Amino acid sequence: MANTPNVTLVSVVRVYDADTTSTAYIEIITNDSAPDGASDPWSSAPKGSLHIHGGTSGGATDDYSALYQKVDDGVGSDDEWVRFIVDKSAVATSLAAALTMSTDTPLYFRDSGQVIYSSAANVGNIAVGAAADVWRIGAAATNYWEVDYTGQLTPAGSAELDLVGQTIFFDDFNTYQTWVEAETPWILNSGNDAQAIDPAISSAENGVMLLTTGDNDGTAAEDAVQAVYHVPVQADSGGLVVQGRLHINTAITDVSVFVGLTDITTLEEPFTNAADSITSHASDAVGFLFDDGATTKEWWMCAVDGDSDDAGNATSVVAPVADTYQKFRIEIPADGATGILFYINDALVGTFTGSFGVSPDVNLYLTVVACGDGTSSKTVDVDYLSVKHTRS
Repeated sequence: MANTPNVTLVSVVRVYDADTTSTAYIEIITNDSAPDGASDPWSSAPKGSLHIHGGTSGGATDDYSALYQKVDDGVGSDDEWVRFIVDKSAVATSLAAALTMSTDTPLYFRDSGQVIYSSAANVGNIAVGAAADVWRIGAAATNYWEVDYTGQLTPAGSAELDLVGQTIFFDDFNTYQTWVEAETPWILNSGNDAQAIDPAISSAENGVMLLTTGDNDGTAAEDAVQAVYHVPVQADSGGLVVQGRLHINTAITDVSVFVGLTDITTLEEPFTNAADSITSHASDAVGFLFDDGATTKEWWMCAVDGDSDDAGNATSVVAPVADTYQKFRIEIPADGATGILFYINDALVGTFTGSFGVSPDVNLYLTVVACGDGTSSKTVDVDYLSVKHTRS
């Protein structure tokens, strides 16, 4: 016959350090109430001690954690003891300071299917599980943004997007049948070669801007084609972000492509790359460059500030793929230099942190430019371009 164990704990359990010469220890305390920080044994227990709430009084009801830990050797108060491993509670759990979570460290909520986590480096996520679940940000009963389980974002009360605080330009190239330069926000440039023609609208899916290069001698004056957004921006406005999506058609040979910001609106390649040596032709510019003249045939991150090239100019270790769209994003800080972030397909590929970048108070223009290398005419499809910054 099996015996039924019945143990009554009548005193504090002390767990000593493995080093028998040490006086370090913790205590394990059980009681039919929450810890009483001002009384023994809780007040004299050292930091790290555990308290197990063995009954139902003092809040030890279903779905509450029964486990407390002493986190401070202070003046003998209840707040030296904290409840942890809380899956579900009828009351709010407050944080005394910021909660910093490491990569791949999740915070789960019992029974709800909801999760807040950092799933990978530079990736954050707030997930909503069941169909009835919603997340609210703001004054939850009145003015808030609500995200439902499908990902739909809805404002309530006075919550709204602050479009007044930002200057935003976005062109998806899907609202034009044809282009007349004076009727668009773009300045259209092309070289002298007959094959190099001004950027045009293509009837491709979703609408694209088509760049067609020349095939003469490979210089910008002959073979380049360029679109420049006519309204300038400056880094010192704050929140300056450039985005674009494009692909090189057919093959990635015999062509160079730049997408980013430059300082003039006339035809110019802001940067070129010969045998992995970057040459800047603009005085102030920042962006991504692919040049088939490079030895390393990848997208390169480039910046120049007052004719001083950034020391960080380097490959992104991401190559273009013919007929395959790639997304580009560049975030420029207000000083134009310390912390320019470069993204390809939403992944951070490089950061410029040196003293160079772009001049913060110089007019810069959103641009995309392609140039043939004198061998053949090439084409580039641009799906969209965007630039935004804080309204000054």
